[in-house]
Amino acid sequence: MLAKEKQLLIVDHDKRYTDFLAAIASENNCQSTVIHQSSHFPLHYHRDIDLITMEVFMPVIDGIELLQYLSHQQCQAHIILISACGPELLRSTKAFAENLGLNIKATLAKPYNLAAFNQILKDHCQA
Repeated sequence: MLAKEKQLLIVDHDKRYTDFLAAIASENNCQSTVIHQSSHFPLHYHRDIDLITMEVFMPVIDGIELLQYLSHQQCQAHIILISACGPELLRSTKAFAENLGLNIKATLAKPYNLAAFNQILKDHCQA
């Protein structure tokens, strides 16, 4: 019996990163949906999402606001926080998200090692 494909939601305004992430997701039995405009997030989020990758700093609606939205939705998905603003910001954002009751799977500082992202997906999507 085939395992159900995991659902990945990729939220980043930088198309270069989303293309890589979607390709890696496909190789790891994950069906991905890409969102380049954070304001579209509520249109694509649903409870069947297993994993969310999210850039912390985006135009219009930033990652902090999306984390608050996810908390209000009682999101159970694992979340990977991504940012080019450095590890201290990621640590603070992770602590904030965990305080909201969200499940943070990992943090990745840009430019990040794609092998590290691939390993996270292998561990999560092929389980």
